[in-house]
Amino acid sequence: MTVDKAIATITRIIDNTLEEYNQSPSSKDSNGLRIPHPLDIVDEDDKFFALDMALKNVALQTTPVSLIEGNGSTASELRRVSTNYYIRVPADPVAGQELDIDDGLAYAVIFKALVDLWEEYSDYGQQGDMIIATYDHAYSDYIKNLENGTVATGNEAYIRFSADGTNWHDSFAPGDIYISFKRIDTDAWTSAIRFVGQDGQDGAPGTPCSDTQFIALQDTPASYTGMAGKVVTVNTNEDGVEFSDAPSGSSGASTFVDLTDTPSSLTAGKMLQVNSDGTAIIEVDPPSGGGAPAKFGDNTFFDDSTTGTINLDAQTYNSFYLYPSGDLTISFEKFDDDGSQVSAYFGSVYTFAVVNGANYNIAFDSNETFYGDATIHAEEDTSLYPLTLIRAYYDGYSWVVIDRVVTVDYQP
Repeated sequence: MTVDKAIATITRIIDNTLEEYNQSPSSKDSNGLRIPHPLDIVDEDDKFFALDMALKNVALQTTPVSLIEGNGSTASELRRVSTNYYIRVPADPVAGQELDIDDGLAYAVIFKALVDLWEEYSDYGQQGDMIIATYDHAYSDYIKNLENGTVATGNEAYIRFSADGTNWHDSFAPGDIYISFKRIDTDAWTSAIRFVGQDGQDGAPGTPCSDTQFIALQDTPASYTGMAGKVVTVNTNEDGVEFSDAPSGSSGASTFVDLTDTPSSLTAGKMLQVNSDGTAIIEVDPPSGGGAPAKFGDNTFFDDSTTGTINLDAQTYNSFYLYPSGDLTISFEKFDDDGSQVSAYFGSVYTFAVVNGANYNIAFDSNETFYGDATIHAEEDTSLYPLTLIRAYYDGYSWVVIDRVVTVDYQP
């Protein structure tokens, strides 16, 4: 196996882990912000370092055939095998070169490297130990003869891969979940070994299985056979998923008028509006003259003399500048909008600028409901000219004050 392929395998497993983490609710804090994951900071240097450490680790645990050197060799010794042979130190992993260990142990090295990168990858460490144990068993007779000095060095170990344990090929391919070793002493292949995990059998819990197939997971259906057209749903025990019939489409509304709180038919030229009870959508005639958006620009009404009561025309103007010479009540001309008498256009914002130059009693008509502070400021010092600037939104029944600003040193 090449070093590049080993690094790519490690990267893929980490990427899959982070993708699952990002989709998990536990990855967000109470403010909805992503909680950092320990694997976020793993870079290429970390992967090469972990791979190098794992090479030494695996070489210490087993007897890689390709690393055996005879006494008298100039290679660096990692550990002694017998009086005649020792295990040399594996070469540091370098991009573009071969991983310096038997192919049969390459995945054990990868799995050990994953554990070094994140302790939660302990399952991969167990799989690595399983590969090492299987390797040692397959070559036990060969190693014994080697220690006795009856086997020459230079023999290589062989490994093959399979998706079903029957059809084999020399290099790993997506979907492969079985490996087999060729024994040097007998020149025969071992039986298929599921090296990426195994589902539980007879009710026993299983170890993690392949992440290349949906049906290979432990909490998913075991087969696609006969499931064409089915959809995936959570089972009744809420501990896994299963295939179920897709909704027939007969329930629920397929058009707007099929809904229970909308008109039963559509009329050309009508507008949609919430009814007076606030419980459904109804059709109404559009506002005459095209409504407020078509009429309003910067249409300002100015008055500097009216006292008593002034009726503002909110059909025509959206901005009012008042500079009364005495007490004033601000009212509105009522008009018919879709069958109801209103003071202004629904959904429009109006601006009121009122100068109170002599401590007059100025206020909006008590029949108008304001949410927020709509008080017109009065200043006892008649040398000052306080200006009250109010922006308010009309919702069809009442006014909502957006903002209110008072300037006492205004000079009209």
